Amino acid sequence: MSEKLAKEVRLLKVYAVVATLVCAALFTLLFASVRKTQAFEEIDVERINIVEKTGELRMVISNQERQHPGIVNGKIIERETARPPGMIFFNHLGDEMGGLVMGENGGDGHFGSLTFDKVRGDQTIGFRHLESDNGTYTAGLVIWQQP
Repeated sequence: MSEKLAKEVRLLKVYAVVATLVCAALFTLLFASVRKTQAFEEIDVERINIVEKTGELRMVISNQERQHPGIVNGKIIERETARPPGMIFFNHLGDEMGGLVMGENGGDGHFGSLTFDKVRGDQTIGFRHLESDNGTYTAGLVIWQQP
């Protein structure tokens, strides 16, 4: 083998070793820096879907525009008006099981509500605060009898 060819082979060997080490270092840094959890000081979102590993929806936290319409007996509830912002809870069947919502009444008043639903049904228990435009309000525990 000529001296020139031997030099080129040596250079290729050095290049191969250096390239391998660089690739190994990059892969190590890449996988070492990937974390399963992230820490944030503050986060702005319009909607958060909490799901099981299977993708099954368990809770939605959202603004009014992106609020989930609700599901009962596997069917999406058709609504004429938007739902207020808040949290909506879902059971193991995928149906809505209540929620915590806050909103306005279209004027100076507002409302807040924490409700729990019957399986495949509507609200059965709720804590509510309703305040009208003129400042009068109703607050308390509400129980609805469902068939």
